[in-house]
Amino acid sequence: TSVSWSPTGMEFVTGSYDKTIRMFSVRKEGGTAAHVGSNSTGVSRDVYHTKRMQRVFCVGYTLDHKYLLSGSDDTNIRLWKARSSEKIGQLSVCEETS
Repeated sequence: TSVSWSPTGMEFVTGSYDKTIRMFSVRKEGGTAAHVGSNSTGVSRDVYHTKRMQRVFCVGYTLDHKYLLSGSDDTNIRLWKARSSEKIGQLSVCEETS
């Protein structure tokens, strides 16, 4: 299992032998970090996995906080979006006008 804090300090990501990458959000309360989720029950914000990915050994954020890197047992390094719903690339004409 691997854990990495985001450069902002407001999120962390975990990679595990269950072949998943999970992202959690946190908030600061009185100088300490508290988990933010579904009533603080440990529910992750996003979960990444693929059928081909094996056990995840290491995870980390890029310095610009836009991507995650993961290394797994299948000797691959994968690049993931830190915000799965965020679009990457140029906006279409319709998106620019809205």
